[in-house]
Amino acid sequence: MLDIMRIHFVPPSVNDNAFAVFKRYTLYQMYRTVKAGNELTDTLNKAFHAVWKFQNDYEEKYKDLSLRQENPVLLSLANAERGLPLMEHLSCKLLVNLSYLPFITSDNPIVTYNQFMEMKGHYTGATAIVAKGLQIFFPVYPRMMVCLYDPYVYKYGDDEKHTIVTESERDVDQFNTLQFLSSESQLYFNDFISEEYITSLVTGNLAKKENTGPFSKSFKTWDKGKPRHFVFSSSIDSQIKLNLPFIEILQEAKDFDTDTRYVIPRHPSFDELEEKMKKDRSFDD
Repeated sequence: MLDIMRIHFVPPSVNDNAFAVFKRYTLYQMYRTVKAGNELTDTLNKAFHAVWKFQNDYEEKYKDLSLRQENPVLLSLANAERGLPLMEHLSCKLLVNLSYLPFITSDNPIVTYNQFMEMKGHYTGATAIVAKGLQIFFPVYPRMMVCLYDPYVYKYGDDEKHTIVTESERDVDQFNTLQFLSSESQLYFNDFISEEYITSLVTGNLAKKENTGPFSKSFKTWDKGKPRHFVFSSSIDSQIKLNLPFIEILQEAKDFDTDTRYVIPRHPSFDELEEKMKKDRSFDD
């Protein structure tokens, strides 16, 4: 499938089985990396401490306790299948890079972003798979990137064309910056990328990278005189004020009221799916 895209410069049609296979492949790639496993472990630990800090004996028994997984990457990948229905309602365009600067990739190559929520100033939970305005950038070759995006929020290039072409090094540099910010410890590139460029890319964005990662917030409420604790887990994601001439936020999306919900689903069917999953969990319990 990737060879077909490379040879013919055409992404899979959203109505073809090949597109369903590619979305599954993309989802598994998101969950199978060392970074995904580390972030899952970090999330579990932060959520654990967010809840148990309310216990009277927290300082004595739990403050220094750390949860560890024998194989966190495998645990992360095992959760990928649950996210497959949430890959629906995404469109696809192929971005062809004709500039002098190739795309780079990394040990965590799937980049998620959300220009819509960045514009709205509402970025918590913005890169969740379910989120309204989600964008996924997947460089599959040094000169080719697959873009998945929310069609109810964005217009990517010409509606009549499946491919976008850029000759701008500035455009490519923004994607390469996101690759670095997404990476765990490795960057990959061909001989057309200079050592000076990589050094500048890393040193210029290191501060942004250090300020990202999972977090958990706990909330204590009272129900009939008894305390109840809720935990919200998400991540602090990198924002670079992404600005690309071939991506436009639709007027209807600009007028959309991003209410106080942490994560706004991009399609009403996701609310129905959430209710079904809750019922399934209740049945299992």
